[in-house]
Amino acid sequence: MAICGSAIAISWRFSLAQRRAWATALSSASPGPATASRTSRWPRSTDIRTGWVIGGRSGQATRSPLDRCMMAAPTGRIIDGDHCLLIHALRTRPRAVVATQMSNLGLELGLQAAGMELIRTAVGDRYVLERMVAEDLPLGGEQSGHVIFRDYSTTGDGLLTSLRILETAAGAGATLDELAEPMTVYPQVLVNVRFREKRPLEQLPGVQSAIRAVEAEFGAGGRVFVRFSGTEPLARVMVEGPTQERVESAARRIAAAIAAELGER
Repeated sequence: MAICGSAIAISWRFSLAQRRAWATALSSASPGPATASRTSRWPRSTDIRTGWVIGGRSGQATRSPLDRCMMAAPTGRIIDGDHCLLIHALRTRPRAVVATQMSNLGLELGLQAAGMELIRTAVGDRYVLERMVAEDLPLGGEQSGHVIFRDYSTTGDGLLTSLRILETAAGAGATLDELAEPMTVYPQVLVNVRFREKRPLEQLPGVQSAIRAVEAEFGAGGRVFVRFSGTEPLARVMVEGPTQERVESAARRIAAAIAAELGER
């Protein structure tokens, strides 16, 4: 019953109505067996063993450190930070949501379909929070499950995120699968290219040509993001698109262009 104890311990920070809603959600929860086969990483759908059954329909798994939250639906669908952001945004309707360049295109399109904007920042929760404060926005986070509810906290809180999603599920009488349905997850590939010589990407015509070709090929149904690592001699190539095969091919083409211009180590 650890999650219930933790929920009670932090519930003094919230309104009576919120505490009642969360108590209703938690009262229908029953503990199950182990949440995942490993706790040192995010669970895959094949690892999930239902840890909490909400109304007998929704499984939940959280990872230490508890600043992040990942959930699993009965079908094995993984509910990551992007899903949590969209689920909460569709309920609360902020004018915009803040996320990083790594958030899935499906989050952006899901928000746009509901008349909301996605504001992207550099990777890192501190950049997310800075933009939330600058834009006076209540909701932001990362695909990794780090979600910031600025009305309550200035950092991610896995238990708080869990409770907010459970509150939404209880209020709507919906399963996690049903809550996640509005988001189409686009295949996403990340390729690292180790280089010998670092030069600004804007000064690499071959790389820019490869990026433009992929963007033209995918149009609004894809996205390319290329950046240098801040700690290693690596260029990180992220591509999203309609199919896994096509995004892998596109990422390889861009990676090859980077290796050709910067020299692969």
